[in-house]
This record gives sequence, structure tokens and C-alpha cells, in this order.
Amino acid sequence: MPIWIWLFRLLRGERFRKATPGERQFDSAYFLFIPIWGAFFVWFIIKFMSRAGGISFWILATVAGVVLVFGSFYWGKLVPEKVTWILGGIVWAITLFLALTGRILPF
Repeated sequence: MPIWIWLFRLLRGERFRKATPGERQFDSAYFLFIPIWGAFFVWFIIKFMSRAGGISFWILATVAGVVLVFGSFYWGKLVPEKVTWILGGIVWAITLFLALTGRILPF
């Protein structure tokens, strides 16, 4: 579960409970897709923002958010959780390597 959701639920006074299998599937898919979308935004927005206005950026961010949520949901339903965690670790390692060596930036 993303940390901000966990904190929000805790601050509301909700009791802590174990995650259900559906929540674990969604969270593992979310763990996999966050670095992919982060790298995409860094690469694409640098190219896109030189020509785009506020409305087009807002539409892009909204569409990307919807795709992230529904993509995570359907990925979690179709792919086993253990496979997703392994792929997520690999994707995070690759993304951090690319970010730290400066290879994500398009220039």
C-alpha cells in the first residue's frame, strides 16, 4: 500500500490490519509501474514541456494517472504477485542506475 494512503488511514483512526490478497496484488503492480512512469515523465516531459501549455500538460497527467491506476489493477489481476515483485525489483534497479548515471535525460 502506498505510504500516503497508509498514513491517511492511520490518521483517520482506522485500525491496522493485514492487507487482503487484492490489495497486495494492486500494491505489487503499483511498485512495478511507478519507476516506469517516473522515467517516462522525466524523459517525455522535458521534450514535451518546451511546446506544451498548461491544459495539454493537465490532460497528459490525468490520462497517465488513470492508466497507472487501471494498469496496476489489471496487471495485479493477471500476473502473480511474486512475479510482479521480482520484475519490480529489476525495474527499480535499472531505473535507479539510469537516473544516477544521467541516461534518462534526453539531451
